[in-house]
Amino acid sequence: MAQAVAMQGALLPEEYQLLFGETFDHAPPGKWRDVEKVVKQDLGASFEEVFGVALEGEVTDELGVVDRQARASASMAQVHWARLKDGREVAVKVQRPKIARQVSWDLWTLRQLTDYVAWATGLPVGHLGEYLSESVMQETDFEHEARNAQKLAAFIDAEPRLRDQVHVPKVYPELSSKRVLTTEWVDGTKLWDKEQLVRSPEDGGLGLRLGDIMTTVIDLFSAQMFQWGFVHCDPSPGNIFVRRLPSGKPQIVLIDHGLYATLTDDSRRKYARFWKALLMRDDATLDELARSWGLSSGEPIANAALMRPYRPSGEPREKETTAEIKERWVKEAAKLLGEDGSWFREFILVERSLGLVHGNNRFLGSPVDRSKLIGLWAAKSLRDETQETLWQNMMSKHALVVFNIMFYISMLKQHLGHGDTLEQELQQEEERQAMETRDVMKEMLGVVA
Repeated sequence: MAQAVAMQGALLPEEYQLLFGETFDHAPPGKWRDVEKVVKQDLGASFEEVFGVALEGEVTDELGVVDRQARASASMAQVHWARLKDGREVAVKVQRPKIARQVSWDLWTLRQLTDYVAWATGLPVGHLGEYLSESVMQETDFEHEARNAQKLAAFIDAEPRLRDQVHVPKVYPELSSKRVLTTEWVDGTKLWDKEQLVRSPEDGGLGLRLGDIMTTVIDLFSAQMFQWGFVHCDPSPGNIFVRRLPSGKPQIVLIDHGLYATLTDDSRRKYARFWKALLMRDDATLDELARSWGLSSGEPIANAALMRPYRPSGEPREKETTAEIKERWVKEAAKLLGEDGSWFREFILVERSLGLVHGNNRFLGSPVDRSKLIGLWAAKSLRDETQETLWQNMMSKHALVVFNIMFYISMLKQHLGHGDTLEQELQQEEERQAMETRDVMKEMLGVVA
């Protein structure tokens, strides 16, 4: 819950976001004896024997060393640093005892909640609880996480535009199990440490541009969605580190590969067409894709993807009562879900991933226009698969030129004090939605303002 709150830029000021953001990797660690117990149960020997390390003293030629104090700790597992006797530095991620049982109870609660919402509102969301439960339970299987990490690393290595800009820590399967995951140790700066990211190297920082960092992050997740159909669904700030390359450019280090969404080739191509249509304001294609997903119009999906109205009315919304807000929410959700909500099941985790990427961009001050970058990757992936004619390619480039002109004009107007940037408009929409959420929650919880 705290991690979700930390990503809501419109709900809380930055200081509170940072406070709740500590939960990404600063949960209270478990006891060392619990770590030893899990390692012995899964790998068949003591921690010292499995890793060839000493618990106390200096490293010798015969033994490595491990830090029994967790370097990071989250709700599901904690991470210990170790240096093996061959000199390799590794991160040993050990699952908390009985966490799988706790997660299963939490997910049972989630299923009951979605079933209740389906009953109370008539929305087709009951099956979403089952799907999310199945996906999240996979996070408790570290062998599954190891395979995901290796698969993504192979995709990145084959993509020249990302090969040097993104790194996935190497997995050591011989030192891993369902509850123990051992990878190479990687030092880096947290994505949310803005001061360290931009501080000059002479002053101990990385000396990087926030725009370059977020461009790389968005490039990575766009490639996952549109080229590979294999999407990391937990890009929270605790799972993204930044290093400085010798070229002076940023390198993104992505960890925690337990939760992924896999898209079929047909879904991946449709999603690319959808984002390209958003970039080009191609309403006909948006509606065509919406009908293929069982929806009557493309506008609800466009609103959800952009996280702001696709077609702003320009008129201020009249003051609504809490009951009217809740009624409108249900109607908007019904338009988005369609008759049976089956299309949304496939994309709910992808949209979650995009929401987290957007939250990262917002926290860093919105240094890039994420919608434009995502749309560009969508169009590029379609060209690479010869899904576009020469004429369509030319129209895509024309749309990009127009989009860039609009973006820079909005930036200039804002600089001169005559308007807001596209990202500021998005922030205003977030704040409006956050205000509605606060009002509804106050009434539900009986809080008097």
